[in-house]
Amino acid sequence: MDSLTVMHNVPVKVVMTESFRLQVVEQVRSSLAELDQESARLNEFMSQAAEADFRQRLEGELQRVAYQKQQLEWRIKEAESVEEGAELLFQTLPSLLQLKVGDNIQDKMGIEVLLKDWKIVEIRGGTA
Repeated sequence: MDSLTVMHNVPVKVVMTESFRLQVVEQVRSSLAELDQESARLNEFMSQAAEADFRQRLEGELQRVAYQKQQLEWRIKEAESVEEGAELLFQTLPSLLQLKVGDNIQDKMGIEVLLKDWKIVEIRGGTA
């Protein structure tokens, strides 16, 4: 066998801009509002629940929602504190990678994509 195609996760980074920051904060606030609604529903169920097992499950769900809210609030603080122009890991994307005998694996796998305001501005590293 001379070659092999493998799955590889390609890091996608984003350049922090004011526009991106505002979008991230808006999305997180929307998620926080959804969690507030879920918390209110759970509290309503809790006030009506008589069975101890059911109440315990509801308490667990309320704790999960509270933890998620805490994480989202942290994301807002993080987004607001990152300086303009900083590069952050945004996500990873699966990609197919063709490997051949004699290839330098570090060159092949060292690829990353850079976004700025949702546009690809650079594809760094690696060889095709």
